[in-house]
Amino acid sequence: MGTGGACGAIFLSQNFEGLLKERLAAAAKSEEVLTPKRLSAAVKHFEGELKFKFNLYDEDVDNSFEFPLPGAPDIPDIGLEGGTLTIKK
Repeated sequence: MGTGGACGAIFLSQNFEGLLKERLAAAAKSEEVLTPKRLSAAVKHFEGELKFKFNLYDEDVDNSFEFPLPGAPDIPDIGLEGGTLTIKK
């Protein structure tokens, strides 16, 4: 479990960006799907919502998480629909 140190928080955000890029790499023209503006919106949501509220030891922890990718085309195969990417544990 993280200690809340600045260095660890930076690595969490970097790894989240990597996860998004990996998830979208299979999508055709992923560079058009994960634009800088969409990546920024998803990272902002991750940093402002999930990163600080997530508790691995909470029995009621969600099994899926949603991140905004406003204006992105639907790619149901990877969980991207309606401008939202759903990632499951």
